[in-house]
Amino acid sequence: MAKLKMPQTVDEYLVLQPNNVTFGRYDYTATQENVITLVSEALQDYMTKGKEIPRDLFNQPYVEISAGDAADGNNKFRVLKEVQGMMRKTFQFKWVHPEVHKTIETTGVVVSTVHSIKGTDRIVINFNPWVIPFLIYYGKGVGGTWFNPALSVGLKSEYAKRIYKIICSQKDKRTYVYWITDVIKDFELEDKPALLDNSAMKKRIFEVAKKKIDASGSPITFDFEFLYKGVKQPNTKHASNCVVLHIKDSEKKKKPDTIDGQMKYNYCLSLLYKVWGNFTTKAMVVCDRFNEEGKISELYDKLFDITHWYNKKMTDLESDMTEDKYFNTVKKRLREDYGIE
Repeated sequence: MAKLKMPQTVDEYLVLQPNNVTFGRYDYTATQENVITLVSEALQDYMTKGKEIPRDLFNQPYVEISAGDAADGNNKFRVLKEVQGMMRKTFQFKWVHPEVHKTIETTGVVVSTVHSIKGTDRIVINFNPWVIPFLIYYGKGVGGTWFNPALSVGLKSEYAKRIYKIICSQKDKRTYVYWITDVIKDFELEDKPALLDNSAMKKRIFEVAKKKIDASGSPITFDFEFLYKGVKQPNTKHASNCVVLHIKDSEKKKKPDTIDGQMKYNYCLSLLYKVWGNFTTKAMVVCDRFNEEGKISELYDKLFDITHWYNKKMTDLESDMTEDKYFNTVKKRLREDYGIE
């Protein structure tokens, strides 16, 4: 097993997703959305560190993911079926060719081949190389969305995941007007008549998303209201023509106000997400408690020392150390030193 990679800076802890993905037109399930997040996270790691993206025997790029990271319950069979289903779903984006200076519209599939490593929960995904500019390009005229990948993966609704990334992208504006026509287009609701009227959309998309994001411990949350903006025309199909998202950012109140403090907070948060799983808010509750008590550096030092011990063990070929044993050691130390069960 490789050494446990832990983020060292705020930029490594978050993932930057282009806004043409955040507001893209696609219909992924919750698990498929998680796969997109995991692929984006892996690609960003390679791009920011200048490493080569791994390639297989046929020189095709790939990423390796854990079924447990992609879906709650670690049901590899279900995750495998969801990933295989992505081979039939397309993505689309526009870009300007640097030499001919013409706008080009590119369409393709994210996943080209899927490999299941038998006897493990690991899945290797070959992806279309054109996914790279689609998923991680952030440049002039594109705009980007910084979001917490562990928190996104932990949300159990595909609509909550989409809306979480949307409010992250718009948090500086505080208010975002999302036109109903755009909601229908972006979420591909045209073939889902049960979600097309305002009442159903409110109850089954936005209320669910708000409830799950609030419960996740996210420092960025939202309220919403359905409104009609402009002059209402007779025989209008929808009672409202937009959803106004009122974005609340409590991050500044919770997070340390220094770069060093932010780095230590994010290190602890990301590690504890791994220890307790992406599908719990416990990690954020614990980190917020230490931060509020002015002890985030103390927690950081303790977790860093345990991780250093683990990495040294992993260099010993005779060692029987595993990631599970490492996680159990972290839990034991937190329980004995701080009474955290």
